[in-house]
Amino acid sequence: MVKRLLLAENVPCLNKGEETILQGMLESFNSLGDFQLSMLSTNPQLDKSRYGSKIKILDIRQYLLFFGDRGFKSRLSKIISSMIFLLNHIGFLCLFKLMGSKVFSLYRSPIWKEYIISDVIIIGHNGAFGIGGGPSIPVIGYPIFMSFFAKKMNKVSILYAGSIKDPKTLGILTRMAYRFALEHLDLITLRENISYERCIDLGVKNESIYVTSDLAFLMKPETDDRVYEIMAKEGLQESNMPLIGMTVTREKANIAYPYLDPDQSYNEHIRVLVNIIDEIISNTNALFVFLPHCIGPDPFRDDRLAAKDIYSRSSMKDHIILIETEYNAAELKGLIGKFDLFIGERIHSVINAMSMGVPVIALSNGADERLEIIRMFGQKNAIYPIEDLQSQPFVNKICDILVDSMDLREIMVAQLTETIHKSMLNGSLLNHLVTSQSE
Repeated sequence: MVKRLLLAENVPCLNKGEETILQGMLESFNSLGDFQLSMLSTNPQLDKSRYGSKIKILDIRQYLLFFGDRGFKSRLSKIISSMIFLLNHIGFLCLFKLMGSKVFSLYRSPIWKEYIISDVIIIGHNGAFGIGGGPSIPVIGYPIFMSFFAKKMNKVSILYAGSIKDPKTLGILTRMAYRFALEHLDLITLRENISYERCIDLGVKNESIYVTSDLAFLMKPETDDRVYEIMAKEGLQESNMPLIGMTVTREKANIAYPYLDPDQSYNEHIRVLVNIIDEIISNTNALFVFLPHCIGPDPFRDDRLAAKDIYSRSSMKDHIILIETEYNAAELKGLIGKFDLFIGERIHSVINAMSMGVPVIALSNGADERLEIIRMFGQKNAIYPIEDLQSQPFVNKICDILVDSMDLREIMVAQLTETIHKSMLNGSLLNHLVTSQSE
């Protein structure tokens, strides 16, 4: 029998880290046997063109008001649309209990039928209870309400390889709501030890909480033939010079210096990176390759723009390559695997590098719970706080890693088997749950 799964969130295809997670998720679902995954989308045409027929794409905009190309234009429209969203779901729940399938004469969007035919509703897959969350649309209390809704629909509901937000940042009522939602889920798999500790801190009473690993480790890279084709197209040739890959983002640059306003922080961050890159090139004759691991949907999330700003200010342009073509997540992972070192401001670009045995430096703010994924992979020394980025210490770190490259690769390759096993455990636990529910 085909297992029907509904991912009640959006996985935007222009964010290749999200795509990496989605591809890993599909790999983990092989534990279920035959399955069909449906997914909410804020841009169904775009997602369908990238994800193809493997996933059934549902247009979430069909039951949200005030959502257009620019999203919510005011806090008031966000509140009104959230209330209508909640009332629509409560109305559907009540009428379905009374009318059965006749309710579809009133609720005609395909999403409502999907709720009925799905065996499992995935409430969160990445950061529903941590960073981001929900359908990438600001519906107030979305994961909390959906936990309640799924339970009342008698559906298996899960948090799948997700993260938990630091309870210390939450108010009393929000903490209570988080605890309520997490206690109503049938399965919680977490990708970091720290998220498990936060569940304990919240006082969550749920016997089905497990620490696994990030689904991104399961995505297979593109074939070598395709990767070499990409390298030829982008002007990358194998040589004796160190090949250093990098992702940079405006999101990180804007918060790199908390005492500055976002634009000033961005400019200072770019200035420091230019100094670092120019000195590394002078010392090692390295070639820097900037990969866009996210290219939209807006300029703020387009990595190519920050890379261009670095290139324009560098005095070593002949040793810098900007990749502007959109490649899928598997192609980027295969390409990353050819580097001698990878420096990433996007966590899942770093995870892709680690899973390919490439030494890494993760540039991120210390509050990001996903850094625990890197620590759990035995690479705690690869984490560099973006708030403390200084030219000479960072140059020294890069040089040290290049010297120790072979030892670091051996450590990561040895760690990979166990990590993949933990990632596949997400699917095994889900399969056990679904099987036990059907008996």
